[in-house]
Amino acid sequence: MAEVTNAFLKSKMNQDLDARILPSGEYRSARNLQISRSEGSTVGEFEQIQGTTQLIGALDTDPDLEIIGKYVDNTNKVIYLFSTTFTSINNEQRALATDKCFIHSLDLSTSSTAPAIKLVEGYFLNFDKRFPIYGINLIETLLFWTDNKNQPRKINVQKAISQGITKYTNEPQISVAKYYPYQPIIAMDRFQTNATIAIALNVVSWPLASTSGIQAGDIVTTLQKNTGNVLITNLITVIGVTAAGVTVSEGPSTALPIDTKLDFSRPTMVNKNNEYVENFFTGNVTSVASGGIGALITVGSIPNATFLDPVIGMLVTCSTTAANISTGLGIIPANTGVIQTVARVSGGFTITLDVTNSLSVNNDLVIGNNPDYNSTWKGNPAFLEGRYVRFSYRFKFEDNEYSLMAPFSQIMFIPKQKGIFGLGQDTSDEDMESAYKSTILAWFENNIDSINLRIPIPKEMDTSVLTTRTALSDYYLISDIDVLYKESDALSVKVLDTVSLSSNITFTVNRFDDFVNGSGNQYFFDYNYESSKPYKTLPEAQTVRVYDRVPIRALAQEVTGNRITYGNFVDNHTAPTNINYNASAQEKSPVFDNYTQFTNSSLKQNRTYQVGIVLSDMYGRQSDVILSSNDSVLGSSGSTIFHPYRNAGQVADGETFSWIGDALRIQFNEAMASENRNYQTGEPGWFTPTNPLGWFSYKIVVKQQEQDYYNVYLPGFVNGYPVTEDLERNISYFTPLFGDNINKIPRDLNEVGPNQTQYTSSVKLHGRVNNPNIFYRTAGGNYNSSPFNIQYFPGNKSDTVLNIQTMIDGELCAIPFISGRSKGTYNDVIQLGSASVFTQAGNGKIPWGTGPGESTGLALLAAPFYNLENNPLIAQISMGALTTNPVGAVCTDEEYLVFPATPTDGVRYSFGSILTVVETDPTESLLDIFWETSSTGYLPEFNTTISTQDPAVTTATELTFTFPESLAASGEIDASWSFQDGGGTVVTPSTGVISASILSVFSNNGTVDVTSQNLFGIVQDAANYTYALNTGAAATFWYGTQSPQDDVYQITYAVTYTPTGGDTYNSTVMQTVSLTNVAPPNTVANNARFPASKTIGTPLLNGDRLVQVNDTYILWETTLGVVDQTTSFIAHNGTINAANLGSQIVYEIKSQVDGTGAAVDIFEINAIKNGALVPGLLAVKSGKSMVLNATYTVQVSAFDCNKVGVGYEEGVSSLSFTVGAQHVNQAICYNYKSNTGAGGSAAFNYSCTGGGEFHFRNSQSLVPTGNLPNYSGVNWGTTFYYNVADQYNRSAGTNTSNGGLNQGAQMYIIPTLTNPNNGACTTDNEVSAYFTIQYRSTNNGTWGAATTAATVTAGPANTQLGAVFFNGVSGGTDASFTYEFDAAGEYRVLTTPLTGPRCGTPACSTDAELSISFGEATPGYGSQCNLGPL
Repeated sequence: MAEVTNAFLKSKMNQDLDARILPSGEYRSARNLQISRSEGSTVGEFEQIQGTTQLIGALDTDPDLEIIGKYVDNTNKVIYLFSTTFTSINNEQRALATDKCFIHSLDLSTSSTAPAIKLVEGYFLNFDKRFPIYGINLIETLLFWTDNKNQPRKINVQKAISQGITKYTNEPQISVAKYYPYQPIIAMDRFQTNATIAIALNVVSWPLASTSGIQAGDIVTTLQKNTGNVLITNLITVIGVTAAGVTVSEGPSTALPIDTKLDFSRPTMVNKNNEYVENFFTGNVTSVASGGIGALITVGSIPNATFLDPVIGMLVTCSTTAANISTGLGIIPANTGVIQTVARVSGGFTITLDVTNSLSVNNDLVIGNNPDYNSTWKGNPAFLEGRYVRFSYRFKFEDNEYSLMAPFSQIMFIPKQKGIFGLGQDTSDEDMESAYKSTILAWFENNIDSINLRIPIPKEMDTSVLTTRTALSDYYLISDIDVLYKESDALSVKVLDTVSLSSNITFTVNRFDDFVNGSGNQYFFDYNYESSKPYKTLPEAQTVRVYDRVPIRALAQEVTGNRITYGNFVDNHTAPTNINYNASAQEKSPVFDNYTQFTNSSLKQNRTYQVGIVLSDMYGRQSDVILSSNDSVLGSSGSTIFHPYRNAGQVADGETFSWIGDALRIQFNEAMASENRNYQTGEPGWFTPTNPLGWFSYKIVVKQQEQDYYNVYLPGFVNGYPVTEDLERNISYFTPLFGDNINKIPRDLNEVGPNQTQYTSSVKLHGRVNNPNIFYRTAGGNYNSSPFNIQYFPGNKSDTVLNIQTMIDGELCAIPFISGRSKGTYNDVIQLGSASVFTQAGNGKIPWGTGPGESTGLALLAAPFYNLENNPLIAQISMGALTTNPVGAVCTDEEYLVFPATPTDGVRYSFGSILTVVETDPTESLLDIFWETSSTGYLPEFNTTISTQDPAVTTATELTFTFPESLAASGEIDASWSFQDGGGTVVTPSTGVISASILSVFSNNGTVDVTSQNLFGIVQDAANYTYALNTGAAATFWYGTQSPQDDVYQITYAVTYTPTGGDTYNSTVMQTVSLTNVAPPNTVANNARFPASKTIGTPLLNGDRLVQVNDTYILWETTLGVVDQTTSFIAHNGTINAANLGSQIVYEIKSQVDGTGAAVDIFEINAIKNGALVPGLLAVKSGKSMVLNATYTVQVSAFDCNKVGVGYEEGVSSLSFTVGAQHVNQAICYNYKSNTGAGGSAAFNYSCTGGGEFHFRNSQSLVPTGNLPNYSGVNWGTTFYYNVADQYNRSAGTNTSNGGLNQGAQMYIIPTLTNPNNGACTTDNEVSAYFTIQYRSTNNGTWGAATTAATVTAGPANTQLGAVFFNGVSGGTDASFTYEFDAAGEYRVLTTPLTGPRCGTPACSTDAELSISFGEATPGYGSQCNLGPL
């Protein structure tokens, strides 16, 4: 016949349409099938694939293991399986070490018995049965997946197979988002050692345990800098080194105990190309004392006596002969001494050194050797001179992925001459003259040509250090380190070098103990940069890559092209609304490493700064900028500060040169962000190894929109007009503009006419260096007798440019300048010589007043403007800050450097040119953005440090509590705990005064406010300030399925603490209190219905028996005097909460065995009774039966919490019993009753006058049931009727309908015919009668012949009864038949009237009778009728 083949080429399941109209190529439903992709005739046909359930055993033997995700690689015929044993109870819960999580691959091209390959194993995978994995994709060898609980992950399956399960062992290795290197490069060497003695104040000679690595110039601090008691806060530098110790510039600010750990630090930015420092010189020894340490050496032949004195700490070498090279000076370093003291003497200097010497007179010395000089250095010495460069780095990972760029360093810049005029080969006067003549600082260039860039090595997730390149590569799968380079005026980021971790590189280590770097060892890769050019530029997409947009979690994932796309995702954390901190600008301190690294940098004054915090997780997902919670607090700086110019009161005489610069400083008043993760709000909490997406690092960012400005180097200011009269003095000042200053202070040209010669400028100016009036200095005087300059303090006022014009256009000075000219027409022509021969020239007059200087002709010593012969532009500038230090020097009739023979103190001399400086107002940037700084740190450790600094109460001795559900109201959760301040000190009456109250209580892990429910209370012990935490006065608790989430309470206390003698602090402290479960109790005292164990007597005595209901045997328990106790086990929760005693209880049979200990399968729990399921009801299973006289032990478990999730508890009750017969119903057991009443008669015995019916019915009805059997010759009597149930009720006063035979019981029925002798009634007066016993199973069934029980103690067994005949019972005798029955149901006895001679004798006819007796057939039960069912 024809064959029909369906091909499903569309590979599309369609369950929307009716099957009859399904398009060709689609299918309705399929399971464990796939569409064939072959190129043969089977294309489009179904192929069977194995179901995942068959693979469980191949993965692991744990019965709880479940596959939660799979991916089939049809190309390579491989299936990837994701499996776990872990089920969480809430979204925050993570897998533990005892949970199993796997990724396996299985080759489908081989036999189905091929073993699965374990690719990844470990609870760090955090797989969860509640979060099946739907998004799985394979791109070449990279397997990507996402589960909506963890961040998206990936592995390289090829490497996992080849390298085994040790390949991937932690979260950073498998995350799609890669580790973010949050630490910047540092440029600092540090060496640590101990002081071998206690060092007192002002002591400068320090014996040390070791001086290895220490150099002159090193900055000295204590190792520990993360407390409020830092021992060294002043700037101390090393000026001498010996094997035994060091000599320092000054003593410590606080005495140092013995063994104090010390840091010796210096920048790694150096100059290796120059053999000497800029201010070096040579000289020869003119005299020398004995050659010990500190011997006085006099150096002569100074080439320029105007040089600055040599500086303490400069190196001195002897260069006379080869012999002196080895013997002249010390050996640390070789042939080198370090200047300890300097004093100028006639013709030279005296110095002392830190080493012994064997110098001789006329030995040549070089003072100022460069300690970093390297004669083999091969870099480009000019490359960095004019560049301001920052450095960073990034990691390349083994699958060709790159990390984000680490924060860039500050600009690596140390100026030539250390930024000091005269610290080169020219004098300070020469340097200043060069500056105002050229309008630039030609020597102010970068002096460094080599930098040891120290790249921090990340630590493991538990902060363990990675000490080798192999360890780093294995833990983070890093293959290379890119060293990055960025110039200050460029947008591009360039790569200096790519360093492979497979190369032979090593790491160095430093120990830190400070606020920023934390406490412990930090390893570095030291990259020696020697002024080389970058070799490539990063693409723009990499330079603007602030963070990888990898979601925190995602439900969906798919591949589009070669890109991974996520859907239904959460892409950022919920950051704190604000952080409690205050920003300020303060002088830099050696305590912080920014001074050591960047000695010459300082915070710009006269600027507004806004400081923000950016938090980041380990993978670079960053928060928005977070500002201070104090921004709205009156009188608090919060995040925004204005840093003004320093004023005269802040700078005492001589302090300018000791000032080391300013820096922004931030005081954190409490920890940043909440410590614990909150899944509902999206707050990630702090990072821990078990919270891998918590806040990991912080970064300081700054918004400062006042950007570029100029320093304008000028040749001095003239206070007022350049005349000897007081014209505009202290109102405006004048200064020439030439060179680059014309562009720095540009003329406004927006409305310029063709003949315009005067201009204004919109640039605002701020004076920084001033030339005050020149006074002759006498003994005790304050001023020089020649032009000089000093720092100027402009305050918050700027100077305005009033006018810019040429000197001639402004008629400010004539050309040529003639000193002392009186006021007149500007440079009017005068005639010289005879009337016939004459020359004309300007007379040097100006219209503003008398020109400066003496009337000595053409002398230029008093000329008011530098370069006046070239007619420079002259700016007239308003004097904004009217201070005791007015801008500029005045012009007088005294020329400087021309003094009378006897100078007069206080005489002012006329203006003279000298360097002065103003700075321009900055340009305002329209970019409202924050700029990244290099101030970053590890957030969890930093937060912990913050807390330890707080004088307020920050924590408690116990922060987590548990309490059982059995705890009563006002019950004690914890009796004795205390509050602690930030330093960890326990608060007691001796430390201060404290009070605390509950501020709020939140349940559901902090999401539901239950404060008003008064669930908890605290009580203070005033004697010692300990506290007790109790449940509320009316609060009881119950542990249910939602308790792991709902009954985790966060209690926040409002605490007021006043330390002894201190201020009062208000703070909050939070504790977490969790409800715990208590197993359902199984002691009689707690739960009589669920005893630990119970044994029932033999057989089933003492009220415990089996009855049959709907063909199911049900165990009834009626002990403890409760006759009608319910039929089931009843367990209670461990709770004290009355409303939930029986809530969420689940019963299971734990075990069932017979008397030999063999397991049986007879009983069931939670049986059906009267059509309804009854929890805890123990029954015999349908179709099963117990063995009479057998002993059974059944253990029943009661589980709370519906036996779901984690944390449920189990209680066990054990019941042992022996199976015996059942008691008959009480109406039968109590036998015959004779009562009259409705429907009854005085006698129910049957006689000659009539027969009748005797009923064992489950009814009280007195109506005969009819349907009498038809036996030949037998006529049943209908005179009398007896109902067993009715008659029992009449006697016992009950109302039972149970007159039939109950399940499991056995009764007897004995019909007896009695024929007594009575006078005329003799033995010859016999009687006869018929009876029969019938049975029906139900009260509306059909009557039939009854059959006796198979096992009887009397009467026939297993016999069906018909009509039974009492045949001629003689007078004076009785006759009876005994029958036992065990079929549950209803019975009736039918009798005929008595017949025979006795009945024919009227006097005897009423004495004979046929009676029915009945009762309990089981031996021993007859006396226990009260135990039978009613």
